[in-house]
Amino acid sequence: MIYLKNKLYTSEEASEVIGVTPRTLYRYVKKGAIKAETRTASGTLRFTREEIYKYLYPDKYLEIIEQIKKNEQEENKLYDILPEEQPATPKAQTENKTSQASQITHAQADKDKKDTQQESQSVAKNTQPKKEEKDEALSKLLESLEETTPAKTDAKTPDNERQEEAPKTTQPKNTSIAPEKAEQKKEEGTKQETEWKYYINENKSIIDLAKEINTLSSETQRKYAATMYGGLSLHHDIPEFTIVHFYVKDTDLDWWVKELELVPTNDPKRANICLIPTKDNTLFEKSYKLRGLYVVSNERLMQDLLSKGEKDLAKTLA
Repeated sequence: MIYLKNKLYTSEEASEVIGVTPRTLYRYVKKGAIKAETRTASGTLRFTREEIYKYLYPDKYLEIIEQIKKNEQEENKLYDILPEEQPATPKAQTENKTSQASQITHAQADKDKKDTQQESQSVAKNTQPKKEEKDEALSKLLESLEETTPAKTDAKTPDNERQEEAPKTTQPKNTSIAPEKAEQKKEEGTKQETEWKYYINENKSIIDLAKEINTLSSETQRKYAATMYGGLSLHHDIPEFTIVHFYVKDTDLDWWVKELELVPTNDPKRANICLIPTKDNTLFEKSYKLRGLYVVSNERLMQDLLSKGEKDLAKTLA
């Protein structure tokens, strides 16, 4: 039988004890197979040891919990009965052994308490305003990054692009266009076709979603690339944010929505994820892996930030 401490367990911890993935655990919660004690502001779940025992041992979980509590009560009684320091005499050897065992138990209890406090303090700086515990694989989003100096490029704002492209509209239909201009026009058409689609998953935090996207991409070879706040946070620490943005292939959009169990929303302020479908394969070819996640090129990241009015954040890439 597995012994569990009396505390609230994260979805990652609970799924590890049960022997399933966090994604499967969320499905169990949705079906009512296991009950979550609380749900945090960012959508992550917390489980009591009672609920975990109930799932693992449905026929005898009450007996198990009662026995564990009884053992814990007996240990607590020992703390009250035994003095902190007990003289070591030949006649009290047995008592000395009990005192040593009690001290070891106290030390272990203090260690467990510190471990629990450290777990609760291991939170994501870039998640919800209420700091939530971060998955180890994605806590790297918040650690300092080895400075990567992006190649300086003349990033164009949407307004500048429209001004530079304006003369093209006056050209006759049969006039040939230079290869460079044709490529530039193709890229502009791709941008115009891009639509930012907002979704929400109330059962998952932005950290959960980012982790699941990366896992699903590795399993299916489907492409993605982070941008906006999530992409920039891979370069360095930024202020708190509550939504992540990912480019995906337009042909994969419905698949991602289904696998991530997303619900569309017209209110970007309610959304915790934005998928940007695109036909531009060069976007994924230029993306690169940074601290475990794929991120768009520095030029595209800067363009996206500027397009959403985040000039100060865009300057940090220059």
